[in-house]
Amino acid sequence: MRRIALLAYTILERRRHRPRLSHRQRTVNRHHAKIRAVGARAVATVGPML
Repeated sequence: MRRIALLAYTILERRRHRPRLSHRQRTVNRHHAKIRAVGARAVATVGPML
């Protein structure tokens, strides 16, 4: 249980020192994540067949 608490603490620490992203940067990040998700899904589907 302590390990989970430590992990949450480190994530919060990293976010505290990270500058806020602009609206445009967040939009670009979200779009890029969607593109990556499509590729990851394809690899997960085709991967076991190879």
